[in-house]
Amino acid sequence: MAAKPQTIIVGGGIGGCTAALALHNVGADVTIYESASVLAEIGAGINVQAVAIGVLSDLGIPVEAFHDPVQGDGILTSAVEYYTTDGIFIANEAVGLAAGSTHPQMSVHRAKFHNTLVAECRRLLGDDKFILNSKFISLDQDDSGVTLHFQASDSREPLPPVQCDFAIGADGLKSRVRAALLGDVEPRYTGRTIYRGLCEIDNLNKDGNTVSLCGDATKNFICYPISESRRREGKFHCNWGFCALRPHPGGQESWTHLASRADIRDELATMDESNFGGLTPLQIVEKTEKIIGWALFD
Repeated sequence: MAAKPQTIIVGGGIGGCTAALALHNVGADVTIYESASVLAEIGAGINVQAVAIGVLSDLGIPVEAFHDPVQGDGILTSAVEYYTTDGIFIANEAVGLAAGSTHPQMSVHRAKFHNTLVAECRRLLGDDKFILNSKFISLDQDDSGVTLHFQASDSREPLPPVQCDFAIGADGLKSRVRAALLGDVEPRYTGRTIYRGLCEIDNLNKDGNTVSLCGDATKNFICYPISESRRREGKFHCNWGFCALRPHPGGQESWTHLASRADIRDELATMDESNFGGLTPLQIVEKTEKIIGWALFD
């Protein structure tokens, strides 16, 4: 029997975990190296389209794992509705199962979604195949394969080099693996910044499974529920985002950069005719303890 191809994935995020599961399913021996020393709760809510849920289902992860209140706690999204900046209804679009798809669209906290994938990787690959605290530094390749070099993220001490048959970079937009292969290329700034947050609202928005948006070409507000357990209690665990035109931020882009309500208050006040779960966009933001703002790059 031929040996399983030794495959290393640099980056243990959603993309890296999904690639690892897919490669494991076709017979590769996969190890994930992740730079974070601890898998912290990063980010806020995400919407996962039905086609992506179908891929994960084909990889052996049941939808219930992402939907179960104790595990993924995700919402089975039923519709997306659109309003103008001044609250005039534009359209309502059924999505996922409500639109006749084989699989649901889901609204879920990124961390819970990611944790579900990590748990499946550790179950199938083994705990020793999901290695934290390993920052990619460089690689060498020749006819015998690929050698990757890492350092400990916390101490910056070099780690023993690792050899494999195939290496995959799943280390994000500013990929160090891509830079090692193709040279440093800065991502393109889109001219927009998104502000995001989470808050608790006492009333459901519509059926409790709806994504709502209002805005125009220069700014838009989106909100949707990301907790099935809260929905069953008649509550709205609201993930919201406000995207607006902004100059280039300069410096280092970060998922954890804190923003202020003052940065967006005046713009949100122009949307007071819209109402989601009984609150205007500005009132939703005012209920939020921590606001994260990050520039959007392609």
